[in-house]
Amino acid sequence: MRDFAVHKDHHGLRKSHFAQRGAHRVQREHQDSMTRLLEHIRVNGAVKASDFEAKEKRTPGWWEWKDEKRWLEAWFALGELMIARRENFQRVYDLRERVLARAKHAVPAETLAAEAVRREYILGAVRALGVTQARWIADYFRTGKKIKDADLQGFVEAGDLIRIEVRGWDNPAYVHRDHAVLLDRASRGALRATHTVLLSPFDPVVWDRERASTMFGFDYRIECYTPASKRRYGYFVLPILQRGRLVGRLDAKAHRAEGTFEVKAIYLEDGVQADAAMTHDVVAAIKQAADWHGAPRVAIRRSEPKSWASALRKVLQA
Repeated sequence: MRDFAVHKDHHGLRKSHFAQRGAHRVQREHQDSMTRLLEHIRVNGAVKASDFEAKEKRTPGWWEWKDEKRWLEAWFALGELMIARRENFQRVYDLRERVLARAKHAVPAETLAAEAVRREYILGAVRALGVTQARWIADYFRTGKKIKDADLQGFVEAGDLIRIEVRGWDNPAYVHRDHAVLLDRASRGALRATHTVLLSPFDPVVWDRERASTMFGFDYRIECYTPASKRRYGYFVLPILQRGRLVGRLDAKAHRAEGTFEVKAIYLEDGVQADAAMTHDVVAAIKQAADWHGAPRVAIRRSEPKSWASALRKVLQA
């Protein structure tokens, strides 16, 4: 909410985004129904999509939404509704003014000029990405036109960004001034990664496919949009970040009613050898994800290479 002043007025930056185009189309086609829905929320308070019964039986799936869900998402994209909270993973939609009133102490009052918004998008993206090439910056906040090195010269001269060379990269890279200490440690070989975790498919580490490939040699595509017969790894595959490396991926499903976190398949990247330390790290990351899902029993079905599944199960049972 502290960043609301940056995002509340995009100054045309996102008019071409598919969510905006789709929301305007839905509004044109369902103006009366959407107006009645908005008035219902105004009178009766916040709602979830599940508060409305489906008028017809639909096939389960991400895009087989009931009308009210489509209308809620359209009002959300258009800015009339905001997400007040979540209940059992479901979005709770309320009027923008009511959500902002409850968050008034966290929301800056000022309205930023277009150039100030652009500055915040650029510097905020570089700060979040840690180290980045110019052409990867725009995708972080989905601001459209790619940024070039020449666009960053003023930030470098002002000391806001530090331009560096990265071994193996043809293009210069950029680090935010807030990370100067980390940059110094990295340049001296004194920065060591210690964290291991399962990443969401939408994590910025892997969201930009080109960046993930360049930085980690990791080619990643979420396959839930791919027909089942053409999937290589599975429906909802999670990359495995192990101490600064993307070492593999796994296809998992949380069976919350049974309390089981099923790892349908887990894969190591080509050339990665799983030693005891990596195996322990990955098991800890899987257990952390399972606990978060409320499914603490972990079941590992198969792995590539095949022998790794046995090693993982032994650590799980230890």
